[in-house]
Amino acid sequence: MILMKENLRLMPQQFNNYPPIFFMRGHKDVKAIKTTESQHCIFYVHIPFCLQKCTYCVLSSLIKNPKAFENTLGYVEKEIGIIVSQFGRRKIAAAMYGGGTPSNLSSKQIAGLYGKIYKSLNFETGAEITAEIRPATFDLDKLKAFIDCGVNRLSFGVQTLNPTELQYCGRQNTYDVIASSMELAYRAGFNNINFDIIYGLPKQTPASFQETCKQIFAKLKPQHVCLYLLIVHPGTAIANLKKIKPEIFPSERDKQQMFDIFIEIARQHGYINTSVENVAQSNNLFSRYQRLNWQGLERIGVGPEAIGFVNQCQYVNFSYGQKYRQAVGQNRLPIDFSYKLNSEEMLIRKIILGLHNLKIKIDDFEREFSINIEKKFSKQWEYLKKNNFIVKNGKEITLSDKGMKFFFFVQSQFFSDEIREKEIKKVLEKTMSNLSIIGYPPTPLPT
Repeated sequence: MILMKENLRLMPQQFNNYPPIFFMRGHKDVKAIKTTESQHCIFYVHIPFCLQKCTYCVLSSLIKNPKAFENTLGYVEKEIGIIVSQFGRRKIAAAMYGGGTPSNLSSKQIAGLYGKIYKSLNFETGAEITAEIRPATFDLDKLKAFIDCGVNRLSFGVQTLNPTELQYCGRQNTYDVIASSMELAYRAGFNNINFDIIYGLPKQTPASFQETCKQIFAKLKPQHVCLYLLIVHPGTAIANLKKIKPEIFPSERDKQQMFDIFIEIARQHGYINTSVENVAQSNNLFSRYQRLNWQGLERIGVGPEAIGFVNQCQYVNFSYGQKYRQAVGQNRLPIDFSYKLNSEEMLIRKIILGLHNLKIKIDDFEREFSINIEKKFSKQWEYLKKNNFIVKNGKEITLSDKGMKFFFFVQSQFFSDEIREKEIKKVLEKTMSNLSIIGYPPTPLPT
């Protein structure tokens, strides 16, 4: 459920994985991370390079440090060699190059790192390869370098188009900067651009967010848009600001209104929902990387703080520092912690990730797990259907608009008792009170 992400104070990826990342800490099942018979996978590369630290970012960053950039690239390239030696040249259906900001690299560095990846790994014909870029940090030479490395999709970190809100983000990408950056990308040959935008920012109101959405969907018209709720991580600049000036942050009611505004304006301009927080101009322009991730495809994560999932084992790399460098230097995977899922957890994971794609088919679970999830989780489905979070049509279960809006609440119904007891119980109790605040009755959770 989107409303509760901020209350959990966890990394965004923790809501895109099961078990959640906080639950994995303290586990280390490195021996389980090995190649499997599954040939297809998706690939993620994280580099911690930034022009400046965003106020809300909790990840480690290297700021304007060319020497550190070069040093880090050497270790990431070496880690890729370790991956190839351990996993082989598996077929990659989609890749995401994130960070940090890959467009902070020079054209030569782009060709060096991503060129090696493109040559070393086995990308399927027509594989989707996305690079996250920051507007105004690239030119035609950099874009052509990305294209030469197989990149065919760009993701712009827009966040907001409101000048005041941008200042609170530590960003400078105005409407004109975004528009000129898009024009440059189209001129280079790209025709598939995603925008990431955030709601819940300081000084943001439903009216200001509505204006940002209108400019994006009516004027700039990117092919795909991802919506994220601001997560206030302890220790970040924005967390310190919230302690001092909590009144400048939007209320829960305002944030729910912003979510509704996003969906309404997107649909008014012909965009369709492709997953819980994503919209696209057509179903052909969905993020293949995200969709395959929600389908449970194995994901190889490379680079500091990258997250992967291989052979039923979820892992997180060390942040950039001595432990990361030491592991890679010794030809070891730089894994900080990892967790091997049992069969029950794999089943729950498939339900939770599958619902991200808005719809699951009951027969798929019967074929894979020999379990009828309709019967096994009958209380959960009954509760979610009764309260209009899902729609059941024969052997298909689809999220309603309410289910998308409160997706964390939906997926939490399937969390194990251990996870509920460890961290989620207090959040779910807060969730119910928030539901009642915005007009939904605080119906007790099913047991």
